[in-house]
Amino acid sequence: MGTKNLNSATDLITFTRASGGTALRKISYGSELVTNGTFDSNISGWTKVSSNLTLSHSTDSLSVVSTGTTSNFDNLDGSYSSTIAEGSLIQVKVKLKSINTFPGTALSFYVSGGTLVTLANTTDEQVFQVLNRDTNFIRFVVRGTTDVTIDNVSVKEVTFDQPDGTLQLFNSPANVPRIEYNADGTVKGLLIEEARTNLLTYSEDFSNGAWIKGNTTVVSDVTSAPNGEDTADLVYPTTSGSYRSLRGLGGSVQAGTITVSVWLKYAGFRYINALSDTSSASTDFKIDLVDGVLTNVQSGVTASIVDGSNGWYKVTWKETDTARFYLYFSDTGGVSCTANGTAGAYVWGAQLEAGAFPTSYIPTTGSTATRAADVASIPVSDFGYNDDAGSVLVEAQRFGTNNYPRSVMIDAGSESTSIGLGAWGPTTTLVGYIVSGGVVQAAPSTGAVGSSAFKNSLAYKENDFAASRDGGAVVTDTSGVVPTGLTTLRIGRNALNAEFLNGHIKSIKYYPRRLSNTQLQELTT
Repeated sequence: MGTKNLNSATDLITFTRASGGTALRKISYGSELVTNGTFDSNISGWTKVSSNLTLSHSTDSLSVVSTGTTSNFDNLDGSYSSTIAEGSLIQVKVKLKSINTFPGTALSFYVSGGTLVTLANTTDEQVFQVLNRDTNFIRFVVRGTTDVTIDNVSVKEVTFDQPDGTLQLFNSPANVPRIEYNADGTVKGLLIEEARTNLLTYSEDFSNGAWIKGNTTVVSDVTSAPNGEDTADLVYPTTSGSYRSLRGLGGSVQAGTITVSVWLKYAGFRYINALSDTSSASTDFKIDLVDGVLTNVQSGVTASIVDGSNGWYKVTWKETDTARFYLYFSDTGGVSCTANGTAGAYVWGAQLEAGAFPTSYIPTTGSTATRAADVASIPVSDFGYNDDAGSVLVEAQRFGTNNYPRSVMIDAGSESTSIGLGAWGPTTTLVGYIVSGGVVQAAPSTGAVGSSAFKNSLAYKENDFAASRDGGAVVTDTSGVVPTGLTTLRIGRNALNAEFLNGHIKSIKYYPRRLSNTQLQELTT
Protein backbone atom coordinates (compact mmCIF):
# COMPACT_ATOMS: atom_id res chain seq x y z
CA MET A 1 0.00 0.00 0.00
CA GLY A 2 1.38 3.41 -0.95
CA THR A 3 1.91 6.45 1.25
CA LYS A 4 -0.35 9.48 1.07
CA ASN A 5 1.04 12.75 2.46
CA LEU A 6 -1.37 15.57 3.27
CA ASN A 7 0.08 18.93 4.20
CA SER A 8 -3.06 21.02 4.61
CA ALA A 9 -5.74 20.70 7.27
CA THR A 10 -8.31 21.19 4.52
CA ASP A 11 -7.06 18.45 2.17
CA LEU A 12 -8.69 15.58 3.97
CA ILE A 13 -10.32 16.71 7.20
CA THR A 14 -14.05 17.21 7.62
CA PHE A 15 -14.14 20.32 9.79
CA THR A 16 -16.86 22.44 11.39
CA ARG A 17 -16.92 25.32 13.83
CA ALA A 18 -20.20 27.20 13.96
CA SER A 19 -18.55 30.58 14.54
CA GLY A 20 -15.41 32.52 13.78
CA GLY A 21 -12.24 31.75 15.69
CA THR A 22 -8.93 33.54 16.23
CA ALA A 23 -5.39 32.19 16.10
CA LEU A 24 -1.88 33.62 15.67
CA ARG A 25 -1.16 32.75 12.06
CA LYS A 26 1.00 33.69 9.07
CA ILE A 27 -1.24 35.77 6.81
CA SER A 28 -0.60 37.16 3.32
CA TYR A 29 -2.87 39.50 1.37
CA GLY A 30 -3.13 39.76 -2.38
CA SER A 31 -3.39 42.95 -4.41
CA GLU A 32 -6.41 45.24 -4.28
CA LEU A 33 -9.25 43.80 -6.34
CA VAL A 34 -11.96 46.47 -6.14
CA THR A 35 -12.34 48.74 -9.14
CA ASN A 36 -12.31 52.31 -7.79
CA GLY A 37 -12.76 51.50 -4.12
CA THR A 38 -11.17 54.76 -2.96
CA PHE A 39 -13.38 57.11 -5.04
CA ASP A 40 -10.44 59.46 -5.51
CA SER A 41 -11.89 61.41 -8.42
CA ASN A 42 -15.21 59.79 -9.39
CA ILE A 43 -17.62 56.93 -8.70
CA SER A 44 -17.07 54.98 -11.89
CA GLY A 45 -17.56 51.25 -11.56
CA TRP A 46 -20.46 51.61 -9.11
CA THR A 47 -24.02 51.07 -10.30
CA LYS A 48 -27.33 51.57 -8.53
CA VAL A 49 -29.83 48.74 -9.01
CA SER A 50 -32.83 50.73 -7.78
CA SER A 51 -34.50 53.98 -8.68
CA ASN A 52 -34.73 54.77 -4.96
CA LEU A 53 -30.98 55.42 -4.82
CA THR A 54 -29.15 58.64 -5.67
CA LEU A 55 -25.37 58.47 -6.06
CA SER A 56 -22.93 61.36 -6.02
CA HIS A 57 -19.22 61.98 -5.56
CA SER A 58 -17.88 63.99 -2.65
CA THR A 59 -14.29 64.41 -1.49
CA ASP A 60 -12.72 60.95 -1.98
CA SER A 61 -15.99 59.21 -1.16
CA LEU A 62 -19.30 57.95 -2.53
CA SER A 63 -22.54 59.43 -1.18
CA VAL A 64 -25.61 57.21 -1.26
CA VAL A 65 -29.09 58.54 -0.54
CA SER A 66 -32.07 56.18 -0.42
CA THR A 67 -35.73 57.15 -0.33
CA GLY A 68 -36.95 53.57 -0.16
CA THR A 69 -38.83 51.78 2.59
CA THR A 70 -37.66 49.11 5.01
CA SER A 71 -39.43 46.50 2.90
CA ASN A 72 -37.37 47.39 -0.19
CA PHE A 73 -33.95 45.98 -1.01
CA ASP A 74 -32.18 48.83 -2.79
CA ASN A 75 -28.87 47.60 -4.16
CA LEU A 76 -25.59 49.30 -5.02
CA ASP A 77 -23.15 47.16 -7.02
CA GLY A 78 -19.40 47.44 -7.42
CA SER A 79 -17.09 45.06 -9.24
CA TYR A 80 -13.73 43.54 -8.49
CA SER A 81 -11.36 41.87 -10.87
CA SER A 82 -10.19 38.46 -9.78
CA THR A 83 -9.33 34.95 -10.88
CA ILE A 84 -9.26 33.51 -7.35
CA ALA A 85 -11.11 30.26 -6.92
CA GLU A 86 -14.60 29.89 -5.55
CA GLY A 87 -14.40 29.06 -1.86
CA SER A 88 -11.13 30.96 -1.34
CA LEU A 89 -11.00 33.34 1.59
CA ILE A 90 -11.15 37.07 0.95
CA GLN A 91 -10.94 40.07 3.24
CA VAL A 92 -13.46 42.88 2.87
CA LYS A 93 -12.85 46.28 4.46
CA VAL A 94 -15.48 49.00 4.55
CA LYS A 95 -15.05 52.48 6.01
CA LEU A 96 -18.03 54.81 6.26
CA LYS A 97 -17.37 58.55 6.40
CA SER A 98 -20.78 59.63 7.65
CA ILE A 99 -24.07 57.94 8.45
CA ASN A 100 -27.55 59.40 8.70
CA THR A 101 -29.99 56.53 9.03
CA PHE A 102 -33.47 56.48 10.46
CA PRO A 103 -35.25 53.94 12.70
CA GLY A 104 -35.83 50.62 10.99
CA THR A 105 -33.12 51.12 8.36
CA ALA A 106 -30.08 48.95 7.70
CA LEU A 107 -26.97 48.88 5.53
CA SER A 108 -25.53 45.48 4.60
CA PHE A 109 -23.27 43.96 1.97
CA TYR A 110 -22.42 40.65 0.42
CA VAL A 111 -19.78 39.46 -1.99
CA SER A 112 -20.59 37.41 -5.08
CA GLY A 113 -23.87 36.02 -3.78
CA GLY A 114 -22.47 35.05 -0.39
CA THR A 115 -23.88 35.59 3.10
CA LEU A 116 -25.43 38.98 3.85
CA VAL A 117 -23.34 40.89 6.43
CA THR A 118 -24.83 43.84 8.32
CA LEU A 119 -22.56 46.83 8.78
CA ALA A 120 -22.33 48.56 12.14
CA ASN A 121 -23.42 52.19 12.49
CA THR A 122 -19.87 53.45 12.94
CA THR A 123 -17.24 55.41 11.07
CA ASP A 124 -14.52 53.01 12.26
CA GLU A 125 -13.09 50.76 9.57
CA GLN A 126 -14.93 47.44 9.54
CA VAL A 127 -13.10 44.26 8.53
CA PHE A 128 -14.71 40.98 7.49
CA GLN A 129 -13.41 37.61 6.31
CA VAL A 130 -15.75 35.90 3.85
CA LEU A 131 -15.57 33.15 1.23
CA ASN A 132 -15.33 34.05 -2.45
CA ARG A 133 -18.12 32.92 -4.77
CA ASP A 134 -18.30 32.22 -8.47
CA THR A 135 -18.91 35.80 -9.61
CA ASN A 136 -16.88 38.86 -8.78
CA PHE A 137 -18.97 41.67 -7.42
CA ILE A 138 -19.66 43.37 -4.10
CA ARG A 139 -23.21 44.52 -3.41
CA PHE A 140 -24.39 46.94 -0.76
CA VAL A 141 -27.99 46.45 0.32
CA VAL A 142 -29.87 49.50 1.60
CA ARG A 143 -33.22 49.21 3.37
CA GLY A 144 -35.20 52.27 4.39
CA THR A 145 -34.46 55.98 4.26
CA THR A 146 -30.68 56.28 4.42
CA ASP A 147 -28.02 58.87 3.76
CA VAL A 148 -24.53 57.37 3.97
CA THR A 149 -21.10 58.30 2.65
CA ILE A 150 -18.74 55.42 1.87
CA ASP A 151 -15.11 56.40 2.28
CA ASN A 152 -13.39 53.23 1.14
CA VAL A 153 -14.11 49.66 0.02
CA SER A 154 -11.40 47.02 -0.28
CA VAL A 155 -11.39 43.35 -1.30
CA LYS A 156 -8.21 41.24 -1.13
CA GLU A 157 -7.49 37.53 -1.28
CA VAL A 158 -6.21 35.98 1.95
CA THR A 159 -3.64 33.18 1.87
CA PHE A 160 -2.31 31.26 4.84
CA ASP A 161 1.04 29.92 5.98
CA GLN A 162 3.28 31.39 3.29
CA PRO A 163 6.98 31.84 4.20
CA ASP A 164 6.67 35.63 3.83
CA GLY A 165 3.37 35.83 5.69
CA THR A 166 2.93 38.26 8.59
CA LEU A 167 2.09 36.86 12.01
CA GLN A 168 -1.18 38.28 13.26
CA LEU A 169 -4.09 37.22 15.39
CA PHE A 170 -6.41 36.30 12.53
CA ASN A 171 -10.16 35.79 12.95
CA SER A 172 -11.02 32.87 10.65
CA PRO A 173 -14.65 32.56 9.49
CA ALA A 174 -16.88 29.72 10.60
CA ASN A 175 -15.83 26.25 9.44
CA VAL A 176 -12.26 27.31 8.58
CA PRO A 177 -9.57 25.34 10.49
CA ARG A 178 -6.95 27.28 12.44
CA ILE A 179 -3.26 26.45 12.09
CA GLU A 180 -1.54 28.40 14.87
CA TYR A 181 2.05 29.63 15.25
CA ASN A 182 4.33 30.66 18.08
CA ALA A 183 5.48 34.27 18.19
CA ASP A 184 8.86 33.17 16.78
CA GLY A 185 7.18 31.84 13.63
CA THR A 186 7.38 28.13 14.43
CA VAL A 187 4.19 26.18 13.90
CA LYS A 188 2.13 24.85 16.82
CA GLY A 189 -0.40 22.92 14.76
CA LEU A 190 -4.16 22.58 14.28
CA LEU A 191 -5.97 24.35 17.11
CA ILE A 192 -8.75 22.30 18.72
CA GLU A 193 -10.81 23.94 21.47
CA GLU A 194 -14.05 23.50 23.34
CA ALA A 195 -16.75 26.18 23.11
CA ARG A 196 -16.27 29.29 25.27
CA THR A 197 -17.97 32.67 25.79
CA ASN A 198 -16.33 36.08 26.31
CA LEU A 199 -18.40 37.72 29.04
CA LEU A 200 -16.92 41.20 28.49
CA THR A 201 -19.17 43.07 26.07
CA TYR A 202 -16.61 45.51 24.62
CA SER A 203 -13.37 43.59 24.24
CA GLU A 204 -11.55 46.27 22.21
CA ASP A 205 -13.35 49.57 22.90
CA PHE A 206 -12.15 50.65 26.34
CA SER A 207 -13.63 54.13 25.88
CA ASN A 208 -17.09 52.59 26.16
CA GLY A 209 -19.02 53.15 29.36
CA ALA A 210 -18.99 49.44 30.06
CA TRP A 211 -15.40 49.98 31.21
CA ILE A 212 -14.86 51.83 34.50
CA LYS A 213 -11.95 54.26 34.28
CA GLY A 214 -10.51 55.25 37.66
CA ASN A 215 -8.30 58.30 37.14
CA THR A 216 -7.28 57.02 33.72
CA THR A 217 -7.78 58.28 30.17
CA VAL A 218 -8.48 56.21 27.06
CA VAL A 219 -7.48 57.25 23.54
CA SER A 220 -9.15 54.97 20.99
CA ASP A 221 -7.60 53.20 17.99
CA VAL A 222 -4.10 54.65 18.14
CA THR A 223 -1.88 51.75 17.09
CA SER A 224 -1.81 48.39 15.37
CA ALA A 225 -3.33 45.59 17.43
CA PRO A 226 -2.28 41.92 17.36
CA ASN A 227 -4.83 41.39 14.58
CA GLY A 228 -3.00 43.86 12.32
CA GLU A 229 -5.74 46.51 12.49
CA ASP A 230 -5.40 49.96 14.09
CA THR A 231 -7.85 49.13 16.86
CA ALA A 232 -5.65 49.13 19.97
CA ASP A 233 -6.36 51.81 22.59
CA LEU A 234 -3.90 53.84 24.65
CA VAL A 235 -4.74 53.85 28.35
CA TYR A 236 -2.74 56.14 30.63
CA PRO A 237 -2.99 57.28 34.26
CA THR A 238 -3.77 60.84 35.27
CA THR A 239 -1.12 62.74 37.23
CA SER A 240 -2.80 62.25 40.60
CA GLY A 241 -5.01 59.84 42.50
CA SER A 242 -4.80 56.25 43.71
CA TYR A 243 -5.92 53.06 41.99
CA ARG A 244 -5.58 54.65 38.54
CA SER A 245 -7.34 51.72 36.96
CA LEU A 246 -9.29 50.08 34.17
CA ARG A 247 -12.09 47.80 35.32
CA GLY A 248 -14.66 45.64 33.62
CA LEU A 249 -17.36 43.29 34.87
CA GLY A 250 -18.28 39.97 33.30
CA GLY A 251 -21.84 39.76 34.57
CA SER A 252 -23.32 36.92 36.57
CA VAL A 253 -21.65 33.52 36.16
CA GLN A 254 -21.68 30.36 38.20
CA ALA A 255 -19.31 30.12 41.12
CA GLY A 256 -15.96 28.63 40.24
CA THR A 257 -12.81 29.56 38.38
CA ILE A 258 -12.94 32.50 35.98
CA THR A 259 -10.07 33.12 33.55
CA VAL A 260 -9.18 36.67 32.50
CA SER A 261 -6.85 37.60 29.65
CA VAL A 262 -5.77 40.77 27.85
CA TRP A 263 -3.16 41.91 25.34
CA LEU A 264 -0.81 44.65 26.58
CA LYS A 265 2.06 46.64 25.05
CA TYR A 266 4.46 49.18 26.48
CA ALA A 267 3.56 52.81 25.77
CA GLY A 268 5.82 54.67 28.17
CA PHE A 269 4.62 53.21 31.49
CA ARG A 270 6.48 50.05 32.44
CA TYR A 271 4.42 48.48 35.21
CA ILE A 272 0.77 47.48 35.45
CA ASN A 273 -0.71 45.62 38.38
CA ALA A 274 -3.47 43.06 38.29
CA LEU A 275 -5.97 42.51 41.07
CA SER A 276 -8.15 39.43 41.39
CA ASP A 277 -10.15 37.83 44.18
CA THR A 278 -7.65 35.03 44.67
CA SER A 279 -5.48 36.98 47.09
CA SER A 280 -6.25 39.43 49.87
CA ALA A 281 -3.24 41.52 48.85
CA SER A 282 -3.80 44.83 47.07
CA THR A 283 -1.71 43.54 44.18
CA ASP A 284 -1.89 39.95 42.97
CA PHE A 285 1.01 40.40 40.57
CA LYS A 286 2.95 43.06 38.67
CA ILE A 287 3.28 43.07 34.86
CA ASP A 288 6.59 44.33 33.45
CA LEU A 289 5.87 45.44 29.88
CA VAL A 290 9.54 46.09 29.06
CA ASP A 291 10.98 42.70 30.00
CA GLY A 292 7.73 40.80 29.42
CA VAL A 293 7.67 39.11 32.84
CA LEU A 294 5.41 38.87 35.89
CA THR A 295 6.79 39.72 39.33
CA ASN A 296 5.46 39.86 42.89
CA VAL A 297 3.04 37.02 42.20
CA GLN A 298 1.14 36.40 45.43
CA SER A 299 0.70 32.97 46.96
CA GLY A 300 -2.29 31.13 45.49
CA VAL A 301 -2.39 33.29 42.35
CA THR A 302 -2.22 31.60 38.93
CA ALA A 303 -1.02 33.95 36.19
CA SER A 304 1.06 33.82 33.01
CA ILE A 305 2.49 36.06 30.30
CA VAL A 306 3.35 35.02 26.74
CA ASP A 307 4.99 36.86 23.86
CA GLY A 308 2.38 37.75 21.28
CA SER A 309 4.86 39.25 18.72
CA ASN A 310 5.49 42.90 17.76
CA GLY A 311 5.88 44.01 21.37
CA TRP A 312 2.54 42.64 22.51
CA TYR A 313 2.13 40.34 25.49
CA LYS A 314 -0.89 38.25 26.40
CA VAL A 315 -1.41 38.23 30.16
CA THR A 316 -3.72 35.70 31.78
CA TRP A 317 -4.86 35.17 35.34
CA LYS A 318 -7.56 33.37 37.29
CA GLU A 319 -10.39 34.63 39.45
CA THR A 320 -12.28 32.38 41.84
CA ASP A 321 -15.14 34.47 43.21
CA THR A 322 -16.09 37.46 41.09
CA ALA A 323 -16.18 37.83 37.32
CA ARG A 324 -14.19 41.03 37.00
CA PHE A 325 -11.26 42.53 35.09
CA TYR A 326 -9.05 44.86 37.13
CA LEU A 327 -5.77 46.51 36.10
CA TYR A 328 -4.13 49.55 37.64
CA PHE A 329 -0.94 51.55 37.16
CA SER A 330 1.72 51.45 39.88
CA ASP A 331 5.48 51.89 39.62
CA THR A 332 6.11 50.93 43.25
CA GLY A 333 3.68 48.11 43.90
CA GLY A 334 1.34 50.32 45.90
CA VAL A 335 -1.94 51.87 44.82
CA SER A 336 -0.41 55.10 43.48
CA CYS A 337 2.15 55.94 40.82
CA THR A 338 4.25 58.72 39.34
CA ALA A 339 2.64 59.68 36.03
CA ASN A 340 3.19 62.42 33.46
CA GLY A 341 -0.30 62.34 31.95
CA THR A 342 0.74 60.80 28.62
CA ALA A 343 2.71 57.60 29.30
CA GLY A 344 0.65 54.45 29.62
CA ALA A 345 0.01 51.11 27.95
CA TYR A 346 -1.65 49.92 24.77
CA VAL A 347 -4.55 47.64 25.61
CA TRP A 348 -6.52 45.31 23.37
CA GLY A 349 -8.49 42.09 23.33
CA ALA A 350 -9.84 41.74 26.87
CA GLN A 351 -11.54 38.46 27.69
CA LEU A 352 -13.29 36.98 30.70
CA GLU A 353 -14.49 33.39 30.41
CA ALA A 354 -15.89 30.76 32.74
CA GLY A 355 -13.23 28.07 32.83
CA ALA A 356 -10.05 26.99 34.56
CA PHE A 357 -7.76 27.89 31.64
CA PRO A 358 -7.70 30.51 28.88
CA THR A 359 -8.76 29.81 25.31
CA SER A 360 -8.32 31.81 22.12
CA TYR A 361 -9.52 35.39 21.92
CA ILE A 362 -13.24 36.00 21.21
CA PRO A 363 -13.99 39.57 19.97
CA THR A 364 -17.08 41.36 21.31
CA THR A 365 -18.72 44.59 20.12
CA GLY A 366 -21.62 45.31 22.46
CA SER A 367 -22.70 41.92 23.75
CA THR A 368 -21.16 38.69 24.93
CA ALA A 369 -20.00 36.33 22.16
CA THR A 370 -19.43 32.60 21.95
CA ARG A 371 -16.82 30.74 19.94
CA ALA A 372 -18.11 27.30 18.96
CA ALA A 373 -16.04 24.14 19.40
CA ASP A 374 -13.62 22.89 16.73
CA VAL A 375 -14.93 19.58 15.38
CA ALA A 376 -12.54 17.73 13.07
CA SER A 377 -12.67 14.19 11.72
CA ILE A 378 -11.64 11.96 8.80
CA PRO A 379 -13.62 8.96 7.48
CA VAL A 380 -11.40 5.89 7.74
CA SER A 381 -12.34 5.04 4.16
CA ASP A 382 -10.31 8.06 3.02
CA PHE A 383 -6.91 6.88 4.23
CA GLY A 384 -6.79 3.11 3.88
CA TYR A 385 -7.63 2.05 7.42
CA ASN A 386 -6.73 -1.55 8.29
CA ASP A 387 -9.23 -3.36 10.57
CA ASP A 388 -6.76 -6.05 11.59
CA ALA A 389 -3.61 -4.14 12.47
CA GLY A 390 -2.26 -0.59 12.42
CA SER A 391 -0.26 2.11 14.17
CA VAL A 392 -0.98 5.75 14.98
CA LEU A 393 1.57 8.47 15.76
CA VAL A 394 0.40 11.82 17.18
CA GLU A 395 2.49 14.93 17.86
CA ALA A 396 0.54 17.39 20.01
CA GLN A 397 0.48 19.75 22.98
CA ARG A 398 -2.36 20.78 25.25
CA PHE A 399 -2.85 24.03 27.13
CA GLY A 400 -6.06 23.09 28.91
CA THR A 401 -6.46 21.52 32.34
CA ASN A 402 -9.71 19.75 31.55
CA ASN A 403 -10.31 16.09 32.31
CA TYR A 404 -10.18 13.43 29.59
CA PRO A 405 -8.37 15.41 26.86
CA ARG A 406 -8.32 13.30 23.70
CA SER A 407 -5.80 13.60 20.91
CA VAL A 408 -7.07 10.95 18.46
CA MET A 409 -9.94 8.47 18.54
CA ILE A 410 -10.97 5.96 15.86
CA ASP A 411 -14.50 4.74 16.55
CA ALA A 412 -17.84 3.52 15.28
CA GLY A 413 -19.84 6.38 16.78
CA SER A 414 -19.19 5.77 20.47
CA GLU A 415 -16.34 4.96 22.84
CA SER A 416 -17.71 1.47 23.40
CA THR A 417 -16.11 0.42 20.11
CA SER A 418 -12.96 2.47 19.61
CA ILE A 419 -9.19 2.87 19.53
CA GLY A 420 -8.07 6.03 21.29
CA LEU A 421 -5.09 8.07 22.44
CA GLY A 422 -5.41 10.61 25.21
CA ALA A 423 -5.68 11.16 28.93
CA TRP A 424 -8.44 9.24 30.63
CA GLY A 425 -9.53 10.84 33.89
CA PRO A 426 -8.45 13.91 35.89
CA THR A 427 -4.71 13.28 35.35
CA THR A 428 -2.56 14.06 32.30
CA THR A 429 -1.35 10.46 31.93
CA LEU A 430 -1.42 9.41 28.28
CA VAL A 431 -3.11 6.09 27.71
CA GLY A 432 -3.97 4.10 24.61
CA TYR A 433 -7.43 2.61 25.07
CA ILE A 434 -8.69 -0.21 22.87
CA VAL A 435 -12.36 -0.98 23.57
CA SER A 436 -14.57 -3.60 21.92
CA GLY A 437 -18.22 -4.13 22.82
CA GLY A 438 -17.84 -1.87 25.83
CA VAL A 439 -15.00 -3.96 27.25
CA VAL A 440 -11.47 -2.51 27.53
CA GLN A 441 -9.13 -4.84 25.63
CA ALA A 442 -5.86 -3.02 26.31
CA ALA A 443 -4.73 0.19 28.03
CA PRO A 444 -0.98 0.80 27.62
CA SER A 445 -0.03 3.91 29.66
CA THR A 446 3.00 6.06 28.85
CA GLY A 447 2.91 8.46 31.81
CA ALA A 448 1.91 12.07 32.49
CA VAL A 449 2.80 14.95 30.15
CA GLY A 450 1.07 17.99 31.68
CA SER A 451 1.19 20.85 29.16
CA SER A 452 4.45 19.73 27.51
CA ALA A 453 4.60 18.88 23.81
CA PHE A 454 4.64 15.14 23.19
CA LYS A 455 4.96 12.45 20.54
CA ASN A 456 2.81 9.43 21.30
CA SER A 457 2.52 6.18 19.33
CA LEU A 458 0.01 3.33 19.60
CA ALA A 459 -0.02 0.02 17.72
CA TYR A 460 -2.86 -2.50 17.59
CA LYS A 461 -3.16 -6.12 16.55
CA GLU A 462 -5.01 -8.99 18.19
CA ASN A 463 -3.16 -9.96 21.39
CA ASP A 464 -0.39 -7.53 20.44
CA PHE A 465 -0.80 -3.90 21.57
CA ALA A 466 1.94 -1.39 22.33
CA ALA A 467 2.59 2.31 22.99
CA SER A 468 5.54 4.66 23.38
CA ARG A 469 5.98 8.36 24.16
CA ASP A 470 8.91 10.69 23.50
CA GLY A 471 11.33 7.85 22.86
CA GLY A 472 10.51 6.12 26.13
CA ALA A 473 10.28 2.42 26.80
CA VAL A 474 7.55 0.60 24.88
CA VAL A 475 4.57 -0.48 27.00
CA THR A 476 2.88 -3.65 25.76
CA ASP A 477 -0.32 -5.60 26.31
CA THR A 478 -0.55 -9.12 24.87
CA SER A 479 -4.20 -9.99 25.41
CA GLY A 480 -7.24 -8.57 23.64
CA VAL A 481 -9.20 -8.30 20.40
CA VAL A 482 -9.27 -5.42 17.94
CA PRO A 483 -12.65 -3.65 17.59
CA THR A 484 -14.22 -3.90 14.13
CA GLY A 485 -16.54 -1.68 12.13
CA LEU A 486 -14.73 1.54 12.97
CA THR A 487 -15.77 4.41 10.67
CA THR A 488 -14.25 7.71 11.78
CA LEU A 489 -10.98 9.16 13.04
CA ARG A 490 -11.72 12.07 15.43
CA ILE A 491 -9.07 14.73 15.91
CA GLY A 492 -8.67 16.21 19.37
CA ARG A 493 -11.94 14.91 20.82
CA ASN A 494 -14.00 11.83 21.49
CA ALA A 495 -16.97 10.40 19.62
CA LEU A 496 -19.49 12.52 21.52
CA ASN A 497 -18.14 15.92 20.41
CA ALA A 498 -16.94 16.41 23.96
CA GLU A 499 -13.77 16.05 26.04
CA PHE A 500 -11.66 18.14 23.70
CA LEU A 501 -7.88 18.23 23.62
CA ASN A 502 -7.82 22.03 24.12
CA GLY A 503 -4.47 22.25 22.44
CA HIS A 504 -2.65 21.82 19.14
CA ILE A 505 -2.28 18.78 16.91
CA LYS A 506 0.96 19.20 14.98
CA SER A 507 0.78 15.94 13.04
CA ILE A 508 -1.03 12.62 12.78
CA LYS A 509 0.52 9.65 11.01
CA TYR A 510 -1.31 6.40 10.39
CA TYR A 511 0.35 3.15 9.28
CA PRO A 512 -1.90 0.31 8.06
CA ARG A 513 0.28 -2.27 9.80
CA ARG A 514 1.54 -3.07 13.26
CA LEU A 515 4.93 -1.33 13.49
CA SER A 516 7.67 -3.00 15.47
CA ASN A 517 8.31 -1.89 19.03
CA THR A 518 11.61 -0.42 17.93
CA GLN A 519 9.85 1.67 15.29
CA LEU A 520 7.23 2.88 17.78
CA GLN A 521 10.01 4.08 20.05
CA GLU A 522 12.13 5.66 17.31
CA LEU A 523 9.21 7.54 15.77
CA THR A 524 8.48 9.29 19.07
CA THR A 525 12.08 10.34 19.72
